[in-house]
Amino acid sequence: MARWFNTSRRRQFGIGAAGLALAAAVAGCGPTVASGPAPADEFVLVCESGVVTKDGVKTSSAVATRVPAGTPVPPGCRAG
Repeated sequence: MARWFNTSRRRQFGIGAAGLALAAAVAGCGPTVASGPAPADEFVLVCESGVVTKDGVKTSSAVATRVPAGTPVPPGCRAG
């Protein structure tokens, strides 16, 4: 059972990481760390993968980043 558990967890992590990388690529941005409200010349862009099921494992992911005001919002993303 331990072998199945480890394989399942690796798959789940891999799918989640792939979703996060895809969302970042769609947003055209890299990871950033910030806190507090966005300044007036920026807004927060949120991209979500939705639920992805593979081999009976359901995962979802999201990425949020600050972008300059006026940046177009890609399909599947929202201003948040």
